[in-house]
Amino acid sequence: MTGIFLLAVIALWSYCAFRIARWASQRIAKPTLRRGTILLLFVMLMILPVGDEIIGAMQFRALCEKSQYITWLDSANGQVLTLRDPKTGYVATLDKKIIGTFLPIVESEFLWREVETRKPTLSYKSLNVGGGWLIRTLGISEGHVPIFIEHPSCSPDIQKIFLDNHFTQAQ
Repeated sequence: MTGIFLLAVIALWSYCAFRIARWASQRIAKPTLRRGTILLLFVMLMILPVGDEIIGAMQFRALCEKSQYITWLDSANGQVLTLRDPKTGYVATLDKKIIGTFLPIVESEFLWREVETRKPTLSYKSLNVGGGWLIRTLGISEGHVPIFIEHPSCSPDIQKIFLDNHFTQAQ
């Protein structure tokens, strides 16, 4: 049903974009220039509703590349550590919205503690992105997930880090 709704919105927007492009170029005398203007305006108007997602996807990918790291707060020194927080296994220390991006991006920082000493051992950041204004307005994506981003969240592969360093997650 959502797909049919999306197709109807695209068809309606295509019709409106074409009419607006024709109206805006009606005063151009040369037919070749008029057709080129209509085509250019039509393409620009078709991209306009999802332009924030296109630019936001590039911003999100760049932020993901910068934040794909783990900060070691205490050296394991070759020991087998059992990591967790007493309640949840980790502490989400901070959720903050990243300002200055086209899409809403939330950064969460996670802190893991060693069970016996309760010392912070490692921390990492996770990024989650929401859809553009079209997705949020129409509600055509469950959870307002963007259309142009394959994975709407990114974080280091924490399970691989646990296996590589012989950590266990206490339950």
